[in-house]
Amino acid sequence: MPATPRQPPTVPDVVPLTRNTTDCVRVLSRLIAAGARFTESPRGYYCYTPDVCVVLPRTYTSSSSQIIHFHGLRIGSWDSTAKGTVEHFKLLTLMYEDPKRLLVVPLGGKVYDLDQRYGSADGFIALMERIHALTGESCSDLILSAHSAGYRPVTGILQSRATPVQMRRICLYDALYSSGTINPLNRWLADPKHSCYNIAPMSSSTYAASTQVKHPRYKLETDTHGQDHWGLVSQYWRQFTDG
Repeated sequence: MPATPRQPPTVPDVVPLTRNTTDCVRVLSRLIAAGARFTESPRGYYCYTPDVCVVLPRTYTSSSSQIIHFHGLRIGSWDSTAKGTVEHFKLLTLMYEDPKRLLVVPLGGKVYDLDQRYGSADGFIALMERIHALTGESCSDLILSAHSAGYRPVTGILQSRATPVQMRRICLYDALYSSGTINPLNRWLADPKHSCYNIAPMSSSTYAASTQVKHPRYKLETDTHGQDHWGLVSQYWRQFTDG
């Protein structure tokens, strides 16, 4: 009895890739070559290394936006790796609903780890270089996103003036705690290509600082739609990243 022919693998070997290879598979191949592990779903690939997690929709195209998201943390109650952050806060579902973009979530850890790693010119440049080394993608349209304690690296990045020219939007989810962020944010918003979206409930400690930003390309939301602090990302993700 003849042997049943083997089905071709869903993911091709790292080489060779043809000119007909989709952008998604090309980036996935690069990630695998760099040592990333991944899980597959009908809607895309969930790739992770110890320091970053990359959510890669099947329909990703290189001309699309990239999102770097710094997420707030519940210390001690869950896996604080980048993979744990994505799984705990349901970011995978959000990104598969956003089928063109690539999402990168840097390593979590304790609250102060994020700004120590990334909240400086050198740290942010190193992160961008790491993403390029893993994916092979040169980002031409970057959205920087932060939830809760994720504001700390965003503040450091703005204060260092290390923002790359392709960073066009900042999305904040109950994350503008410090008045020290306001002047750097206003300065960054002076560029007509830049915009910022922010959700700050009136009952939150972020509300006072959030109301001090005055700019036509700054949009402040205060309605939580019944979500608590940890549910605001899922509530406003599409509105902020697509707005």
